[in-house]
Amino acid sequence: MENLASSPVVEAAPTGAGRSSPSSQLRLKDAVLALSLANLVFIFPWFVMLFDEDHGYYNKLPVSTMTLAVMLLNLMGGALVVWLAVQVVRRMKNRLLERLAVVVFCAALLIPVNFVRLHYLHVAANTVIGLAQHPFVLGLAAALLVAALAWHRVAARVASAPVLILSPLVIFTVGKILMVLTGVISLEQHTGPDSPAPPLRPARPGPRVVWLILDELDQRAAFDARPPGLLLPELDRFARENLTATNAFPPGGGTMVSMPALTTGLPVFDAEPAGASEMRLTLAGTGETLLWSGQPNVFSRARDLGFNTGLVGWYHPYSRVLGRALNFCSWHPYPPFELGRGHTFSETMINQLWATVTPLQQRRLHVRVCERSRAEALNLVTNTQIGLLLLHLPGPHKPGCYDAEKGQFTLTSFHTARSYFDNLVLTDRTFGALRRALEIAGQWDDTWLLLSSDHWWREATAHDGRLDHRVPFIIKAPGANQPVTYAPAFNTLVTHDLLLAMLRREITNQPSASAWIDRHRIPPPTAYKPANSGR
Repeated sequence: MENLASSPVVEAAPTGAGRSSPSSQLRLKDAVLALSLANLVFIFPWFVMLFDEDHGYYNKLPVSTMTLAVMLLNLMGGALVVWLAVQVVRRMKNRLLERLAVVVFCAALLIPVNFVRLHYLHVAANTVIGLAQHPFVLGLAAALLVAALAWHRVAARVASAPVLILSPLVIFTVGKILMVLTGVISLEQHTGPDSPAPPLRPARPGPRVVWLILDELDQRAAFDARPPGLLLPELDRFARENLTATNAFPPGGGTMVSMPALTTGLPVFDAEPAGASEMRLTLAGTGETLLWSGQPNVFSRARDLGFNTGLVGWYHPYSRVLGRALNFCSWHPYPPFELGRGHTFSETMINQLWATVTPLQQRRLHVRVCERSRAEALNLVTNTQIGLLLLHLPGPHKPGCYDAEKGQFTLTSFHTARSYFDNLVLTDRTFGALRRALEIAGQWDDTWLLLSSDHWWREATAHDGRLDHRVPFIIKAPGANQPVTYAPAFNTLVTHDLLLAMLRREITNQPSASAWIDRHRIPPPTAYKPANSGR
């Protein structure tokens, strides 16, 4: 009788003249393979928990005992499932089942391969998608699939080898989890409560300012050269009615740099986490480094003027960095940094399981961020006790999570350009909901509203090969407005001083706002530090 190949995935050890149950040595080899494969499959959730290089800055939920216990349970449970599956395949002695098992095993290895792509090779998703659509790559993939099915035992040996080689990683993963659980080592992260500033009572009466930052909203893609047939009625209406700057450039190429710059009014060129609740800023020109939380900002200055302040945002832990200047703050983490965490045992378990299919989990969490931040923004935008309100919303920022045609969220939007424009439709509808809330409350005509973005669409070349650094900058003043185009180029770093000028009543209407920008405009940045779009 023919002996099976010596792969732990499909091998049934020969005993005497026939084949019987795998030996204890083979079972042990299967167990090592199963543990290693489970460790690799769950690499996304455990890596961002145990080996965070950003001091926990981007995380809202701490790594708790429950989180680590669930991670151990998933690792051991995943290993047990793999081990049992291998035993079943051996006993069934069915070649079709063996072939299917090998294909599933090889497909599971795409998870660690994707991890290496993101964390070490830094190959963009649109590059991978472009390659995957190339006829040669499609043909090669089909040929490999046919070969794996035809010579499944050889494929099993080849696929098993790196998994077994990487099995010592299990010791590092499980060992670190156990050391954290027993208190031998600790993870750097924020654990204390957030302390908002006490409300000013009574707050100063005066103009109310809503500052809306729609993340990655691009001037060219949204207004100047959008695809034919793409309808953005709410944004178009707002631009037609008010002061629209057509050559506004953000201070930075990403949220990490732009939001500290916009809130402080400082020309930030680079930024990096300096702790769980701190960002170190490097200024353009001088190279001077400062801590974000130690700088006066637009909110602390608004409070000095007697106004209460509020913020709904995402990505930055605003409540920890700027909390002393904010009366109300709610923020949401960027999904890739919290793939496997949750408030409850069941939520944590489900999130870690979803995290094995990272592209879907990122979209699943992004939908949650969009829904919750929209609800919070709608609740706060009509709160007249807040004189200065920042709404930093996800906007059209990736990942794609909306199907514009169906008018519903989706987890399967992967086309770079199409998903951006679908998210843009969602952004338009969110803005429309905010406008209607103000109108229903009778506050639209009494409110300053500044709509802009923190950076341009960084993957615009996937659409038409062009990249444009301009962002929208639209101002609605209280009272009557008319369509005005402001053409001179400027740096939106002026936003900090502009908002304070509104609160001080140094500008009171649309013409005075245009004249103020003329007097105070800053030249656009001469260079941008390349931004990691994942950060």
